[in-house]
Amino acid sequence: DMLARGQFDVSFDSAPQIDRFGNLNITAIGDYRRPKVRLVGCLAQPDHFAFVRRPIIITDLKKRTFVERVDFVTSAGYLEGGDSRTKAGLRPGGPWKVITDKAVFGFDSESKAMRLETLHPNVKLDEVLDVMGFRPVLPDTIGSTGPPTAEQVRLIRQEIDPNRVLLIA
Repeated sequence: DMLARGQFDVSFDSAPQIDRFGNLNITAIGDYRRPKVRLVGCLAQPDHFAFVRRPIIITDLKKRTFVERVDFVTSAGYLEGGDSRTKAGLRPGGPWKVITDKAVFGFDSESKAMRLETLHPNVKLDEVLDVMGFRPVLPDTIGSTGPPTAEQVRLIRQEIDPNRVLLIA
């Protein structure tokens, strides 16, 4: 009920499949009735994408993960892009960022297609595009992902995870 009342600003999500419009699949790879792989299922993830203001997706950048179209929509991102999310009766919103081991993505404000924002240091554009099942929107200038600030590191180590339950480093 806290999710439905809008009491969360950010959530962190991951999935075996994500498509160009930020739809996630954690239910089944292949046909739903006869899947190649049955996955964990929805858990609370559909609620995150329905009610959290800025869902953040964290996953490794792999061709099998970044697909043209997910096999099953467990969590509705921007569905078919544009205003299809609100036309389907869902609240405005949707995924905010996709953070990978090679780059950071956002979503184009008009088309709602995934948009490359920054490349991590020493990562080339071709390394990113070669492992995606679709071509993201590319800005005129691609930034470089910066290191965390001293304050961000302090917050993680002292406030968010002082016992290092989440992060080992």
